[in-house]
Parts: sequence; structure tokens; C-alpha cells
Amino acid sequence: MTQLANPAPVHDQLREAEVQIVAQAVVAVRPIYNEERNGSSYWECPFCEEVVVGFAPTYEMNDIKHKCACAYVVAKGLVTGMGAKETTDAT
Repeated sequence: MTQLANPAPVHDQLREAEVQIVAQAVVAVRPIYNEERNGSSYWECPFCEEVVVGFAPTYEMNDIKHKCACAYVVAKGLVTGMGAKETTDAT
């Protein structure tokens, strides 16, 4: 049986591909719309639970100021190549 000289790079490439798939899925998530009984409404990040208050037909995740440890911020950093700090500053 032939054995690879160094299987780690192949494994690392596969792992990186898997990480990118998960990161892209997280970035594609939409905020959750909530409407209170008193008529007020807000959009909420499903990961860090930060909100943007008010009614708009199409609030996006970029409209929410996320916590630094938010899965959306980390995933966006992985997809764009920016770190979490730069990603939160850019949103």
C-alpha cells in the first residue's frame, strides 16, 4: 500500500474547505424579525442576540452592531479574510 509522504497538507486543505462552507452558511443567515404586542418591532441576530430597533422591510445582518465574539462576525472575517476587529469596524 502506498502511503502519502505528508498527509497533513491534504487534511488541512479539506478542513479549510469545510470551514469556508460553514462560514459562508453563517454569513448567509438573515436576522430574526420580532414584533411586540405594543406594536414595536426589532430585528435580532440569531447568534449574539444584538438588535436593531424599528421597522424596515429588509434589515440585513450588516445593519446590526454585533458583539465581537458573534459567530456572524467570526464567519464574516473568515469569508472576507478580515479579522473580527476589522469586520466589526466595517459593519
